Amino acid sequence: MRIRRPALALALALIAAAARASAQGGAAVDPPTLEARVARLEAEQSAAPWWRSGLFSGLLGALLGGASTFYFSRRSEKLAREKDNLAAAIKLAEEWRGLNDKIGKARGLMAAPAAIAASAADRNLVIDYGNWLDLMAVRWRRGFVDAPFLVETGLDKRAQEFWREFDAARVALAAHNPPFDLERYQREWPALRKLATGA
Repeated sequence: MRIRRPALALALALIAAAARASAQGGAAVDPPTLEARVARLEAEQSAAPWWRSGLFSGLLGALLGGASTFYFSRRSEKLAREKDNLAAAIKLAEEWRGLNDKIGKARGLMAAPAAIAASAADRNLVIDYGNWLDLMAVRWRRGFVDAPFLVETGLDKRAQEFWREFDAARVALAAHNPPFDLERYQREWPALRKLATGA
């Protein structure tokens, strides 16, 4: 039969204790009971500093793990949002370039606004461009597009340019005979007004 090392060590300790007791002429010393050994271990653990306790180590590990998970998930969300915003800004710039012919016609109509009052089709062309710019301004203000990219493409300047030209056409048509009210359309573009005038 093979004796395990802890059992062998305990047996040797008992033999050594008995030998010491007989050398001293006294009675043999009983080995410590299981309860006494458990009590001694508990006393040693309670005397250990609080920062070495298993509970503290577990809590610290959980806190550090949670903080790092939170940081990296927020960072990846931010990067994904920035990528989506840039893609949306590129799409807007491409849409704007696709409207090139309509934009040229709308600007020509605002420069000679009598046709806007006379023709619903011409008026709708100008209003459609204003609606597109207002929708772009809403996305810009809400942070759904990459604003620096739109500034680089000059869409903020195009919004300001449209607002000035439309406002000049509004004033001209208010003095027209008969007068024609363009201001009702302008009131429908609050985001465009803010982007174009800062008000």
